[in-house]
Amino acid sequence: MKKRHFTVSMGVCIIFFACLFGCTAPKQLIKSGASHTDFTSAVNAISEPDASLETTVNMPKQDTSNMVDERFELLSLVFRLAGREEYSDVSTGYQQTLVSEFVKYKELDAVTYAANLPLGYDAVFKLSVHMRKEGEQFALIDDIDSLVEDGRWTRQSAANFLKLLNDFYAETGFAAFYQSNLDFYKAETQLFIDNTYSGIDLEWFGAYVEPDNLRCVYSPSSTRNNYGATVNDTIVYCAVSGNGGASTHRQWYQENPEFKKWCDATIDPVKLPSYGNGQIIAGEYVTRAYDTLYYVEHGYVPAQLLFAEKRNGFPYIEEVYGLITPYEKAKAGDDKIKRILGVGYTMGDEQSLLIGSREIRWQVLSFTEPLPFLFVQTEVGHIFGSNTGDVLYVEDTWESSPFLLIDLGGAGLQGKDGFRGYSRISIE
Repeated sequence: MKKRHFTVSMGVCIIFFACLFGCTAPKQLIKSGASHTDFTSAVNAISEPDASLETTVNMPKQDTSNMVDERFELLSLVFRLAGREEYSDVSTGYQQTLVSEFVKYKELDAVTYAANLPLGYDAVFKLSVHMRKEGEQFALIDDIDSLVEDGRWTRQSAANFLKLLNDFYAETGFAAFYQSNLDFYKAETQLFIDNTYSGIDLEWFGAYVEPDNLRCVYSPSSTRNNYGATVNDTIVYCAVSGNGGASTHRQWYQENPEFKKWCDATIDPVKLPSYGNGQIIAGEYVTRAYDTLYYVEHGYVPAQLLFAEKRNGFPYIEEVYGLITPYEKAKAGDDKIKRILGVGYTMGDEQSLLIGSREIRWQVLSFTEPLPFLFVQTEVGHIFGSNTGDVLYVEDTWESSPFLLIDLGGAGLQGKDGFRGYSRISIE
């Protein structure tokens, strides 16, 4: 498969939909995770040094017997004790054990230092994959440019924290705790593989990265977020939380002035408080664009996905998606419906319904070929008299813009008959 030529700085995660669109917003996949779901190749058994971090050739494939990474579990614990909300879940027995076993160490210097660091979320995972095991302690890999590039970690803060982290590791006996839970980690890994990982189209990622450079980390200590990280454009990591999730990271922030402008213009401390600068947002944009591409190439409608990302606070997602695909707003001219559905159509006769001062008008579309997409039910209704497979163009005086409804068949509603399930797509 020919590689697509883009500057690579990417953490790959794959998503399973619990429900793709509520009011059209895609939920990130099978929550056994956070931004997202599953992945590709691997993580070495954590008690051994990950020497593969220092080479780009002859990379071993992932050992999938245990995807629970000691480095990330250790860091997640420290940030849990430091009070970071994104690492604080206690919904499982394992998480409760972490609290009961280690809460007595919350005053150690590593925890205090972590509590004062102006970072969290994926920055924690990013540090973990820039560490390697040396005997009974951890050290930074030789080249940490990709760790410090976005400014959250500096060489000094990483070095200072790592010294305290090693003291924490020794004093708490975390190595013994990790080893004592190996059977649990292996069992959880197998469940993750059976329920999620085995269903991923791993070949798809071969267009972007060498398969043997992919690593998947499964974390039972976290049930909230999923993260991606790349070690110097070579080794691509995805962290999947104990609920599942997905995403993909690449960045052109330093290379494309237009892309940089979009990212900087998206900074919003109210809507996106966790994305403090344009470079972090750049990773999110490209992650979301490639997530969209994955689903589009597996049958979903790009317009649905892109509209959902706009609602999530990323107004330039359509432009970013256009950077990685032939997708162009202009290719269908001003015909937004053709751009959304990808096929030609004709409009049927207009029908209408008055409900007090509200007027709803609709037309059934006819197509020269079947729609090549999958659709997810987002609402139910019974006023249109439509049949399974009908696509309706709807204008409603209570709505600010027209929308499409795709009839997915009969849908029960509170025991009533005659209701239809629809997939709704807004037309902007």
